[in-house]
Amino acid sequence: MEAAIRSLGIKAAKGDARSQKIFFDVVRDVEKRDELIYRDLLQTAVEYKDHWHEQIERCEAQGIPAPSPLPHPDHIHIDFDTGRVAIWGPVDKTEKKHSTASMRSKLKRPKYAPTWQTKTIPTSGNPYKSSSKPLMK
Repeated sequence: MEAAIRSLGIKAAKGDARSQKIFFDVVRDVEKRDELIYRDLLQTAVEYKDHWHEQIERCEAQGIPAPSPLPHPDHIHIDFDTGRVAIWGPVDKTEKKHSTASMRSKLKRPKYAPTWQTKTIPTSGNPYKSSSKPLMK
């Protein structure tokens, strides 16, 4: 199929009117299908976020524990300008387990001073000689 489309595109580029019409019809159909898929994804993402935000707010108002859906609605980011949907968080229990373990390991690491705290400022006189005074505390 790919080879046929490629051959059709080459013929169309060379000026074959019939090939141009067929090629542009194929491209139009593919773009229309892609647009429908993206529109459906966008609608599904908006409905999903709205549904789970309503559920979480309802639980908080009633004083009961809120559900923790995967993916969490706050982890779903929608760019309405482009119609793109991104999930910036775990989407299933396995990913949640790994991300939680990763966060725990980061919290257990010793805390070192950030680099801006360890830089030194030049002393008066020789600008290339540094003092031991930190920039900020």
